[in-house]
Amino acid sequence: MQVIVDLIDDVILNYENSDILESVAIKVNAMMHDLPLFKA
Repeated sequence: MQVIVDLIDDVILNYENSDILESVAIKVNAMMHDLPLFKA
């Protein structure tokens, strides 16, 4: 759960930084790719 909180925090604190937003998106996709309800 801490990982999710950290990712949300990164997005909130850096909402104008597209590099960080893209990094968070990549991390989320990597974490969730095996789950059947999440298809990126």
